[in-house]
Order: sequence, then C-alpha cells, then structure tokens
Amino acid sequence: MYPYGASARSGHFVCELCAQNVLLTAPGMNVQHFRHDPASPNKECDERQASFDPNYGRSLRALNSHIMPLRLVVTGSMFSLQLGFFYPPDNKAHCDKIKIAGDSHQVYEYSFERIEWIGTTYLSVGSIPSQIYCVEYVNANPELRRFWSDNIPGINQAGSFFDGRTGQILQSGGKAYAGNFYYLLQRHPIYTFPADIEATEIAKTHTNSFNIWYLYRIRITRFSERSAKFFLKYAVFLTEKPTKFYPIWPAYYRIHILYTTTQRSFTSIYVVMMLN
Repeated sequence: MYPYGASARSGHFVCELCAQNVLLTAPGMNVQHFRHDPASPNKECDERQASFDPNYGRSLRALNSHIMPLRLVVTGSMFSLQLGFFYPPDNKAHCDKIKIAGDSHQVYEYSFERIEWIGTTYLSVGSIPSQIYCVEYVNANPELRRFWSDNIPGINQAGSFFDGRTGQILQSGGKAYAGNFYYLLQRHPIYTFPADIEATEIAKTHTNSFNIWYLYRIRITRFSERSAKFFLKYAVFLTEKPTKFYPIWPAYYRIHILYTTTQRSFTSIYVVMMLN
C-alpha cells in the first residue's frame, strides 16, 4: 500500500469506473482506502452513488439497467446518431410503437416490428446530439420494462469518444488503444492537441444560434503520458495494447468429427469430445 496519503489534486490515482482523480486516505486508525474528492463537480459515478444509497447497487442488478448502445455513423462531412435495441427474450415483452426524444425535443417514432429477432437493431435519432434520450413505449406490456430502459445516456457534457471502426460510444471508464483511431464529439472547438495525437475536424453542426457541435477524427500516433492525459479528461483510459484473455474456467470441450463410409454409401458421423 502507498506509505502515505495522497490528495485528488496530485493525480496519482483515478477511479476505474469514472476516471476521476481520487484521494487516498492517510494511514491511521482506519484502513487506508480511496475516496472521491467531495469538491469534484461530477457526482454521477456508480461507486460514489453506492456509498450514499445502500439500495443503489440493487437497482443496478435489474435487467433494464442495461445501457442501450449508442452509435455514430459518419458519411463524408455529415454524421448521425443511432440507438441500438435487442429483441426481448420474453414473447410477452412488446409494445406498439417506440418514441425517442432528445434534448431538441424532436421525436423519432418506430414500430415494434422494426426490431430484428437476431442481433442489434439500430434506430436513427438524428444528427443533433443529446445528453440523454427519453424513450416512450406505446401500449407496452409491463414485461418490456425488464429489458428496455426509459432513459438512455447520450453524449457526455464534456464530450464523448466513439470507436472509429464500429462507431460505438466509449462509456465512462472505457478503454482506448494506441494506434487505433476514434471520433470525438463535443460542444467546444479544440485549438491545440498533444504532439502524440493527430486530429482532423470532420464536421460542425449548429443545433441553434448558441450551440455548435464539433466532430474530430482522432488518431494516437504514440502512447505517452500526454496522450493518456488527453483521453483521461473524457473519462477514458488510453492503453498501449489490448489485454489478451485466456479461458481458464469453465472447462471447455474440443470436438473432433470423424467421417466413415459404410458399404451402402451412407455416411456415419462419430463425435469425439475431449475435455481440456
């Protein structure tokens, strides 16, 4: 353990969920532990909320706490946003229509039949970013709310990163990897970037006379402290390379299929299963 305490301003430690700087208490009568800075303007971290509300963790276990995926689609100098829906596994969970509204109060309406049985169906929510998307399910069976959320987080107030290949948004605490490219969507222009980051302005959208959204194409040319701190401002951890995962549990089976042909030209199939 760290031999002494550290303030949040020191920048030595960050929360793995929200990427905010956290303080480390000094050794003493109590066990050393990490704590969010009370002066931090962002109070929305799940770990922080759980310390104030003992029932907060229980609500997170509900199925409808699943965050619907938000995707960015870039075409030339234009972009649009889409929300992803999966088909509910319960046949009773359905509705007649899906109505989605963002900060602009424009409503996008779709029929339930638009949702594909397999995979994720993405529904357009226009080109005006929103911090939160409110969804209304018309004539919905109560079972539907076990799987779909009413309020879906959108673009972070400080700005949000999107994966350049898939278009998926990087949630707070997510990871970016050096060598890949990403899109950054935010309300304010960026005039200077760290030396280890290449940035190109792709699009600029006026939501009204006061608000302008800027879309940048970001590529990390080199993993460094400067490039990592740039991503950390948006609650995203920059990593040099992805972690490799090796399955160690549960045990899995390797299947060998042997083909043999009988005298009547029928093919018999023997399956040999070997436990690894």
